[in-house]
Amino acid sequence: MKKIIIWGLLLAGFFCCVQPVQAAETENKPNPRRVIIYMIDKLSINDLSPKTTPYLWELKEQGGMGLLNTITGGERTSKNGCCTISAGKLAVGSSKAHLNYEAGEILEGELVADIFARNTGIVPQKANILISSIEVIEKNNGQRNLGQAGRLGDRIHELGLKTAVIGSSDRPGYPNRVGSLILMDSRGIVDSGAIGPQMCSLGRSKESLLPMQSDYDKMREQFQLFRDNNDIILLEFGDLSRLESMYSFFSPARYNEERKNILQRIDNSISQIQEELLPGENCIYILSPSPSRNSYIPSALLTPIIIVKPGFQGTLTSYSTRRTGIVLTTSLQNSIISCLDPEREENIFATAASDSFQQLKNLNHREVFNYVYQATILSLFIGLILLLLLLAYYLSLRSPGNPLKLPILGFILCLPLSMLLIGLFEFSRPLFFFLLLLLLNLLLTLAGFFLARILRLNPLLLIISATIITIAWDLICNGSLIANSVMSYRVFSGARYYGLGNEYMGVLIGAAIALVTLMLSQSFSSKFRLLSALIFVAIIFLIAYPLFGINVGGAITASIGLGYSYLAFNQGYIRISWKKVILLLVLTALLLLLMALVDLKQPLEVQSHLGHSISLIMNGGLGEMLNIISRKVHMQLRVISYGGWGWILLAGMLTGALLLFRPGRRIKAYSERQPLILQGLRGILLSSLVAIIFNDSGIASAASMSLYFSVLFLYSLDLKAARSKK
Repeated sequence: MKKIIIWGLLLAGFFCCVQPVQAAETENKPNPRRVIIYMIDKLSINDLSPKTTPYLWELKEQGGMGLLNTITGGERTSKNGCCTISAGKLAVGSSKAHLNYEAGEILEGELVADIFARNTGIVPQKANILISSIEVIEKNNGQRNLGQAGRLGDRIHELGLKTAVIGSSDRPGYPNRVGSLILMDSRGIVDSGAIGPQMCSLGRSKESLLPMQSDYDKMREQFQLFRDNNDIILLEFGDLSRLESMYSFFSPARYNEERKNILQRIDNSISQIQEELLPGENCIYILSPSPSRNSYIPSALLTPIIIVKPGFQGTLTSYSTRRTGIVLTTSLQNSIISCLDPEREENIFATAASDSFQQLKNLNHREVFNYVYQATILSLFIGLILLLLLLAYYLSLRSPGNPLKLPILGFILCLPLSMLLIGLFEFSRPLFFFLLLLLLNLLLTLAGFFLARILRLNPLLLIISATIITIAWDLICNGSLIANSVMSYRVFSGARYYGLGNEYMGVLIGAAIALVTLMLSQSFSSKFRLLSALIFVAIIFLIAYPLFGINVGGAITASIGLGYSYLAFNQGYIRISWKKVILLLVLTALLLLLMALVDLKQPLEVQSHLGHSISLIMNGGLGEMLNIISRKVHMQLRVISYGGWGWILLAGMLTGALLLFRPGRRIKAYSERQPLILQGLRGILLSSLVAIIFNDSGIASAASMSLYFSVLFLYSLDLKAARSKK
């Protein structure tokens, strides 16, 4: 009992000694007088170049540039993207969210202002821009517990400021005015603007292939009219969106040629508007709320964003991602408000970079590769592991003590490490990736066995130790290997951007238990038991601390799984008492509380999802807690059901738990021969079950741990064979 208390105090000491993350300091500079948003929907980072878009190229050098993750509460459409920016949280629009009008327009013989007043009970002013489906948008988000679209407009009005929208993405007979969704308030109103048919002109064959295009001269004229009486102005350049809708009509060559022509016209228009403004008096945002499906890189779901404002130069990052170059759509609302409200803290910042554009292109390429080929690579990865495990099991049955079996197990254990280190390279084809993975894994296996022979160590111990040390070092050094690994989380999903993902959380916990099991099997001395405790404490600290892993479910899993394993190793054949089990649960709860306190001490903009969840519960009460639990359960069921393999793994784990924790005659005989191995297997299995309960995608953690469970079991068969020979 005393050892458990000391173990808990040691972990608490770790937390108290390390300082939490601090927000980046910003200079106190006078706020600009106006915010201008240039919305170029369907823009790709590959569209920007000194030749095609010289002014935008210059602007990115003057300010900061990043990649906008266009994730929304639904599909990555323009309507959902604009509503998400407006809400500052994941949100959706509606099927008719693009049908927005000037109050004075006539729709089916009736004034739009009258239709809006009849539907909402709000009488608009003549100059207003009206969101026709605001009631549907509000209901769609309310029913799904998503953000409230219109919050950006509300906050602008609370400051006594005004908004205006200019331009549209209309097509012949099809109004499309999604830009208004960004600046609308919760009533569905933008103060003023010009988005009607007069903002478009018929396409001319010599200048454009489009039957309708933006009238850039009129957009400039309207901007001159609105700029002095409005504080935030959004200009919607719709020609790329129009071209996207007609992609099937053009050959690839003609499509790309017209795309460049459109980009040149947009770039020239922005240049002319900017020439009339004094330098430094405006905050400039250039963004695309949704990606192009037909751009140069398939499935490129990250769009470029450029921000020009005081203190911004280099590569953009948002505090919510802590990932250099990645900005969330949900971060834009607060960033825009901070331009005009001195009390509002900025949640996007820029870091100096020597070649920001090339870094962002490389990042975009890597994330696209991971997104497109992750399923294929992991399927091959899992298939290879299963094949090697079956081969090792066959050798155990047919040829006990076969010298090939240990290298096969070592090769399997090297795979998570190889999947981590291969993130240092870039690929364009999955075949090259997999071939290099096999080569790298073979080299690591040979190196491990070679060093093990020199050091006279168990090669499996050496390989597992190298895996743990590499993961730990990467977490301490901001986790670039984990973030880039195909086996880890994906930026596009929006679930995690930093820290320790569930896949490598499972690797870390499974490897730690396997390491201690093998270490104590060789020598059950007080020195190694103390070392085991230190290893477990360090693993929990790395997973739990907000500066490193910040994985809440992982912290609970590690605390219960590693705590149980430590008790089981020291108890031997004696069953663990209920008092110790309760104490273990209490220590886990205290760990979670300590994580929350450390996280809440950080500035709001750098708090993790734990701090944000606690804030939501404090503000929303029991209802918000139930919403969070509901979302997590829904996510867990969706991940387990993906492909059907999750249910098979879960069924196998439950069967294994029944056999190991309620052992029959054969398991009891096995426990007498291999008591420590059995306790290690129990520890990994218990950790897997806890991971499924307390993690959104805990089945991924359980799958990672199952690798160490299988290898540890097959290795124990070698020990049995060796002892039988003696």
